[in-house]
Amino acid sequence: MATTTQPQGALTTNRLATGRIVSGIATMLTLGVAFGLLALGVGFFWVAFPVSFGGVLPVMLGAVALVTTAD
Repeated sequence: MATTTQPQGALTTNRLATGRIVSGIATMLTLGVAFGLLALGVGFFWVAFPVSFGGVLPVMLGAVALVTTAD
């Protein structure tokens, strides 16, 4: 029986599913924080979007990639 190996860093089903869940959670938290700040009348509520999508989300997805590499 022939076996195939996946190259290092290949996207497995588990990794994709975990990445989708993490990105969904990050998006929901971003929207909650941003619109919460907007409801409170904070003028710089928009800062939540670039901070989250430009910083938090890539870090979270990097952590997913690091954790699921051992799978």
